[in-house]
Amino acid sequence: MRRLLIPAVLLGLAAPAMASATVLSATGTVTVDGSVAARCQFTTGTATITLGELAKPDGTFDPTTVDGQNRTLTGWCNGTNSSMTVNAQSLTNTTAAPSGFSNQVDFTATALAASQSAVDTNSTDNTAGAPVTVGIFSGDIKVTLSSSSSHGGSTLKMVAGAYAGDVLVTLTPAI
Repeated sequence: MRRLLIPAVLLGLAAPAMASATVLSATGTVTVDGSVAARCQFTTGTATITLGELAKPDGTFDPTTVDGQNRTLTGWCNGTNSSMTVNAQSLTNTTAAPSGFSNQVDFTATALAASQSAVDTNSTDNTAGAPVTVGIFSGDIKVTLSSSSSHGGSTLKMVAGAYAGDVLVTLTPAI
């Protein structure tokens, strides 16, 4: 009987060893990727400041009609290095200004977004001020006018008629 027990014991130990040797697993990988382009957008991209009468009773420019005026645009950027610039463009009247008169009001424009202020102090050069990094943000962009003056000097009388100018706020996306 001893002879039968030894082969049976050996067979019992050999069976699990054979079963584990035949089970093999393998893992494959599927990589999933994508991208999002850097972009900026205005959700409210236009506003109007109606100033009314620009001159004092003596005909000279009244800076209190412009200084402190503001409007709010709304926008967003999704890139960490996105930037904003402001380009102030003087209020002008198309009627030529004879000697002693002015047909232009110059001003500074400031845009505040994401706790960053972009400024253009020269509304006569049609060039934006220095860019500021606004990064990733979504919300209000407050545009404020200040430091206004009649072009040519404060003693000049203002030419009668309509005056129009712009403040251009540009959001530039960047990663």
